[in-house]
Amino acid sequence: MSFVQIPSLPTIDVYMAFDPTLGSTVTLVESTTQTLPASGASNSYWTNVSTYFRDWDTTEGRQHFLDRVESGTLNLLFDNRTGYFFNGTTNGTGFVIQPRMPIAITATWSAVTYPVFLGVIDSAQEQITDEVNVDLSVQASDLLKYLSLCYMTRQAFWPTYANSASTAAWYRMGSPVL
Repeated sequence: MSFVQIPSLPTIDVYMAFDPTLGSTVTLVESTTQTLPASGASNSYWTNVSTYFRDWDTTEGRQHFLDRVESGTLNLLFDNRTGYFFNGTTNGTGFVIQPRMPIAITATWSAVTYPVFLGVIDSAQEQITDEVNVDLSVQASDLLKYLSLCYMTRQAFWPTYANSASTAAWYRMGSPVL
């Protein structure tokens, strides 16, 4: 039996927006328009937290053809021995991890960056193993979740949003700007 050797593996980058409003100049909906930095880097909006990243899994779509399409979910596990995510001074942003913070994952392989996940944090929970080892479990959902929260039977929904010529009324949930 022979094994196929992979010449290289993709570089996984995990980004968090510790200050999702960026000093009240950005809204949560506009977080998808904030440019993600190059692999391994951070910028004024996104902080690269890949050095603390341990494990992840994601689900998207539907299980069967006739099922309803559900929002994508993400489960992440971080090493939080240093308290990086709960100390604004340590992470250099002045903010700590909390629900509704934007989170993004990209994979870079052969100098091409691919978007993997873009969404918001639903919950973050510490998992204390012993006196030294502390993990952080993070659950997130993509922005499709917020569409299901809109009350579509209200009288003003169709003329204001669905039948509007204004692009500001449309949901912008495309690929993140790379």
